[in-house]
Amino acid sequence: MHYQLINFNIPIRLKDQLDLIAKHKHISRTAIINTQLESYCRSELAYIKASNQLAGSLL
Repeated sequence: MHYQLINFNIPIRLKDQLDLIAKHKHISRTAIINTQLESYCRSELAYIKASNQLAGSLL
């Protein structure tokens, strides 16, 4: 698997909450963000695919 560094701004409150969760669960912030982002992408891509199929069937 290939990786690429991405930098982004995050509200301090949200970063603090993420730090607390990561420390409590003994996992990295990166692992938490990657897991959540992968889940979000899968659900959104499924929605997009279903929407495209629905749009195609209406034509």
